[in-house]
Amino acid sequence: MKRRATLCLAGLVTTLVLAGAAVAGESADSETGGPDFWSVSGLPKGTTLTLKTEPGEAQKTLGAVPAGARLANLGCKRLSSERRWCKVRTDGGDTGWVIGAFLREWADAPKEAAKDAAKDAPDKEPPKPAK
Repeated sequence: MKRRATLCLAGLVTTLVLAGAAVAGESADSETGGPDFWSVSGLPKGTTLTLKTEPGEAQKTLGAVPAGARLANLGCKRLSSERRWCKVRTDGGDTGWVIGAFLREWADAPKEAAKDAAKDAPDKEPPKPAK
């Protein structure tokens, strides 16, 4: 009976860990993979998100990313004493690191992908976005 209870408890813990990872995976605060695309959100009005060469405030600046921009998610990590940093690729092709606190899951990725495909093939009818 004790063995059965231990196995049930182990199964429950595994299920909770996996469920937690699935829920947490959609925010830049998680340690899991997250969504395919991020949206820059929550910046103070009139500011931009700084794109760095490596994670960390002291690293070289590559550029600035405006609020609402779409960024491809290339993975996040937390530095020992600093915030979480996420490696991203801009729609322009620049790759760098940004502070994860200002990233949210990109909700319109299928619509935007359809728009991008339409730009690449202007002579053809644009594909319909997935619902």
